[in-house]
Amino acid sequence: MSVLMGSEKTINRIISGLTMCFYDPSDTTIKRELIASGYELYDTAMEEKLLEDMVILNKMALLNAYTGKALAMFPRHKYKRISQPVIDVQLIKSLECYLYQCCEGISNKKILYRMLVRITGILMSNSIHKTQVYVDAEWG
Repeated sequence: MSVLMGSEKTINRIISGLTMCFYDPSDTTIKRELIASGYELYDTAMEEKLLEDMVILNKMALLNAYTGKALAMFPRHKYKRISQPVIDVQLIKSLECYLYQCCEGISNKKILYRMLVRITGILMSNSIHKTQVYVDAEWG
């Protein structure tokens, strides 16, 4: 498997999308997942903490996948938090991309990783339930 450092754009999309979900009064499932994992996204400081933790998790996967010398090929970059609107399907795709980059070694056993996997599943289920095909499907 080829593990790379997740892009700043991808991580910012995820945090923006999760923040939008956090404030969505129509479905509090994702908000509860975030809070249970220690990410109450009420302010930008907590968004910054989530960004930092996501970068650390990604670097941990890189350390598990590559030797120290190989890590030198990845740029040292200070990620900046940039808010942006994100639709659910883009959030799902960005989460899947990020999770793919973080699945090496013990990274996939971390609370943050497992929370993001659960949230991806919730988003997928919610997206399917909103489709007309699902609404029109026969029950049973």
